[in-house]
Amino acid sequence: MSTDERVVRGIFAPHDPAAAVRVGEDQRARARVAALAAAASAPPRAHRRAGRGRWMLLAAAGAAAALTVAGTVAVNTAAPAYAGPPPPPLAVVPAEVTDADEELLALADRAEDRPPVRGEGADVAYVHTSEWTLTMSQNADTDEEGWGVLPVDREVWRSLDDSGYAIERPQPPEHLSGDPDPLSRLFGEGPTEEEWGEGEGGNGMFLTWKPDTLPTDPDELAARLSTVDGVPSGGSARLFTALQTLYSEMPVDPEVQAAALRALADRDDVRFAGTATDREGREGLLFLTEDRESSEGEVLQRRIMFDPDTGMPLYHETVVVRSEYRNADELPIVNHYAALVETAWVSEVHEAP
Repeated sequence: MSTDERVVRGIFAPHDPAAAVRVGEDQRARARVAALAAAASAPPRAHRRAGRGRWMLLAAAGAAAALTVAGTVAVNTAAPAYAGPPPPPLAVVPAEVTDADEELLALADRAEDRPPVRGEGADVAYVHTSEWTLTMSQNADTDEEGWGVLPVDREVWRSLDDSGYAIERPQPPEHLSGDPDPLSRLFGEGPTEEEWGEGEGGNGMFLTWKPDTLPTDPDELAARLSTVDGVPSGGSARLFTALQTLYSEMPVDPEVQAAALRALADRDDVRFAGTATDREGREGLLFLTEDRESSEGEVLQRRIMFDPDTGMPLYHETVVVRSEYRNADELPIVNHYAALVETAWVSEVHEAP
């Protein structure tokens, strides 16, 4: 948390109904999807003005939140911000799960047999995702509220020297309810872009891990990915969260991917949910684990689907499976969903794969 954010949170703390809610790295990362797309802008350009109106954007619990009031301030919501469930992202919501070790070990062997993904001179990670975030929008002047699922098509280039470029193309909101105007206005003004260089700017969108810092030993890799602020966490939910971040930032070397799959195979609370189909129409093998720490009053499932032939990730999502704020017949609720459309290492920022 930055010094500015600490100051702002201190000002708002007496009025914050969720001051005790913890916000993790994955939540902040997903908030960027909403916060960047929410900026009122003209056609794409590198530097954006603050929006003319005073608007508040709140993502559902487990996906974090951002408040825009002539600028951007990060806050939380205690209760999930939604009026109804989004469309199911899977062909069938998994009902039965089984042990995952055999499937994961087989995938690890297939991943390890693949050629390296990064060639000589390719120092820029390109990742193209299609993302859906369950969101509430509120006009801070009139208190008008709108709810819906916000799709964003996102391309990001991140270089090893911490320069990069991102362009986000918001799509029409899905499953709107309440007042549709706030949500539609926030995401109806076209693409937004941002460029940064040499560690300056980028809203924290640098690579969380550089590729040469990721070990190929499963135990060492799990420890590396699961360490937060110097404190190791051995939980499977933390490892899933880290992998969701890693896959969204860069293509993973086959040997590292094999190590990740073997690390997951060594955990009894990682479960196999069978074959699934993602929103890109691709079939894969779905794995999940429960997360009881990231969202107060809720139990999340973190899910990742892997290509059965290559062992590489295809999509990941965060799902609410139990909640103090929803009836059982309204669950599961998908808070955030990201399909990995294309990933590659390229030579320069802006270079197409």
